[in-house]
Amino acid sequence: MKHMFLVFSIIICFSCNNVNKTFFKVIEEQRDVPAKEVEKYYRITLESAHIPINYPIDVSRYSEKEKLQMINELLKFKDNDKICVFNISNYSAKVSQIYIKSKRDYSLQLEALFLINQVFFDKPFDYSPIPILIDNKTGEEQTVKGEIIEEAYEKYEKWYNKIKKIGIKESLNRKVYPLDESNISWIYGS
Repeated sequence: MKHMFLVFSIIICFSCNNVNKTFFKVIEEQRDVPAKEVEKYYRITLESAHIPINYPIDVSRYSEKEKLQMINELLKFKDNDKICVFNISNYSAKVSQIYIKSKRDYSLQLEALFLINQVFFDKPFDYSPIPILIDNKTGEEQTVKGEIIEEAYEKYEKWYNKIKKIGIKESLNRKVYPLDESNISWIYGS
């Protein structure tokens, strides 16, 4: 009986570890040419990565359940306004626009949404080529905390609750996307 309890406990602990698995971590990094007003920069990387990840992140080895867990974990960056080590750049070969405005920095909270797109979409940079959110009514752009990012998180959280019920593949087939029915989009995105 004692032996059986031990085996059962090990199975439960193993199952709990898989449920609470952490996929991402934040690391501090130096930028080649730092902004004068920012002293520290950060990036979100895969927990298992020994070297920093490149874009787009490779999630092909993860199950749909794990991808949903990744999205859920990235949504927890909602209030993290630390500045990302990356400069604002265009990641899509299909978009000819170059972002030349004064904004150069973006927050980890925005980086997390950008990474969610890479977990969800097969071609994430068609949806979000540049890590900038724009209010399509006012033309206002946002890269570090504010109402636009807050509203985007509300939409992503609502979207996440939908896709965890129907699954990622079915969501892609039905074209259930994060910022549907919103005045917010990713700048130059489809």
